[in-house]
Amino acid sequence: MAEPSILDYVKSKLMPWKYPRVEIPVGVQSPAIHAAPEQVVQMEQPPEALISPVPEEEVKPPPEPVRPPAPVPWRSLAAIVLALVAQRSFEPPDRTWQLGVALYILSFVLLVWAFWIRGITFARAF
Repeated sequence: MAEPSILDYVKSKLMPWKYPRVEIPVGVQSPAIHAAPEQVVQMEQPPEALISPVPEEEVKPPPEPVRPPAPVPWRSLAAIVLALVAQRSFEPPDRTWQLGVALYILSFVLLVWAFWIRGITFARAF
C-alpha cells in the first residue's frame, strides 16, 4: 500500500466529500529523531549556564529614533499657486495678459528651482 502524501492529507481535509479520509497515525516515531545513546553529543555546560542573567535595572529600552521634521516643499507649492493666479489673470472681466505671462514665468522658474535642488522628482517608468 502506498503511503499518503501531505497533498493527499490536505485534500482530504479541504474536500472530504471528494477524497478518502487520511489520518496521521499517532505514536509513530521517526528513526532520525531517536538516535542511539552513543550518538548523542553532550554539551560541556548546560544551556542555562551559557545565558548570563542581566539585572532589570540595567536593561534599557532602545532610544526612539528622532526624525527631523519633513521640509515643506514651498517652491513647488508657490509655483502651483502662481500658475493658478496667472490663469485667473487671463479670465474676464479683468484680462491682463502681461501679469499672467510674468506669473507663469515666475512659476516656471520656481518649478525649475525645486527640481534643481531635488525638491521634486519625476517618477520612473521602469
